[in-house]
Amino acid sequence: MIVNVLWVTGEADLQEQLARSYPVRDAVIWTQQFERFHAYECKRAVRGTGECLPTCIDKQIVHVHTWTGCVLESREENGPQDSDFYALVWSEAEQCVKRVEYGTTRYASASWCEEDATPDVQAKARAWMAEQLVKRARTKAVKAAADPCVFGRRVVVARGRNVPVGTVGTVVRVQDGKWGQSVLLEIDGQDDRVWTSASNVEVENPTLAFDEQAARRDAFGYRGPYAVLFSRMGIVM
Repeated sequence: MIVNVLWVTGEADLQEQLARSYPVRDAVIWTQQFERFHAYECKRAVRGTGECLPTCIDKQIVHVHTWTGCVLESREENGPQDSDFYALVWSEAEQCVKRVEYGTTRYASASWCEEDATPDVQAKARAWMAEQLVKRARTKAVKAAADPCVFGRRVVVARGRNVPVGTVGTVVRVQDGKWGQSVLLEIDGQDDRVWTSASNVEVENPTLAFDEQAARRDAFGYRGPYAVLFSRMGIVM
C-alpha cells in the first residue's frame, strides 16, 4: 500500500483534497485520522510595529491509504539533483502494472510505501509482465531484421538524391557521422562503391529471426524485478 500524509483543517477540507488529489480511485482508499494539533504556519503582521507573529491554525494529520494489497515493488529514481520515489502497482481496472509516484526530495514529502501485493495479484502481474517481455523481444527482432547497418546485408535504395532509387547493393562499411549513420554500398554489377545515408536504404527481403517458443519460455521463467520495464537510460534505479 501507499500511504500519503495530508494536513487538513476539517472534514470538508479532507474531502476536497481527496477529490482533487485522488480523482480515480483504482484501489481501495481509506483514511486514518490522528489527534489534532496546532500548526504555526502563516505569519500575521502586527499593524504599526513592523513585527510579524505566527498564526495558529488548528489542523489534523490524516493518512490516506491507496493501492492496498497491490504494491509489487518500491523503487527510487536518482536524478542529477533530486530523487523520486515510486511504486509499481497492479491496476485491476487496467489489467496492467503501472508506476505511481508517491514521494520526492524536490519538496517536503512524508509519504511512504509498503510492498504488500497478494499472491493472486503477483500471479496476474507476472503473467502480464511475461507478455510484455515477449512483445519486447519480438519488437527487438523485427528492428534487427530491418536494420541496414549490418556488414554484408543486402539493401535497396528507397530514397535520396545521390544514388538512384531502386539501386541494389551490399553493405561493406558502416560509419557514424555528424548527421547520423552512413553506409558504403557495393553496387551489383558495378565496380564502384557509393556512400549514402542509412536512412535512404531498406533491407532487401528482411528475414525475421524470432523464436516465439523460446521467447515465451524465457519470459514466463523470468523472476527478476518489474522495474526493467519502467527504467530509463541514465537513471540509477
